[in-house]
Amino acid sequence: TMAVPDSLQTLHIGMKAALVTLTCGKITGRIWCEDGSVVHSKVENVEGEDAFYTMLRWSTGDFVIEHGIRGKQRTISCDPMLLLMEGLRLLDEERDPDKQYPAPSTPSTAEP
Repeated sequence: TMAVPDSLQTLHIGMKAALVTLTCGKITGRIWCEDGSVVHSKVENVEGEDAFYTMLRWSTGDFVIEHGIRGKQRTISCDPMLLLMEGLRLLDEERDPDKQYPAPSTPSTAEP
């Protein structure tokens, strides 16, 4: 079995379009990827990055990847690896709230 973060990294590297459907108990969430980037996610009435982070919290459940499926909505526009790293950082903070974690950094642009 492959974990969701590993699957998303594989889709990113392969520059794939896909719909990832995750089920945790009675709740179903979906993540749409295009050209390897996460472009939209939804869990019940929550969309975008918040829905994506919600699904990363799920430690049990099933997921199915349907290749070639393209979504119509665009609620996520950041780099997929930054999105994943931020989600995992948030998980670490939830698990150990007393530990200090660095905030994500954004690459700086050098002035000419």
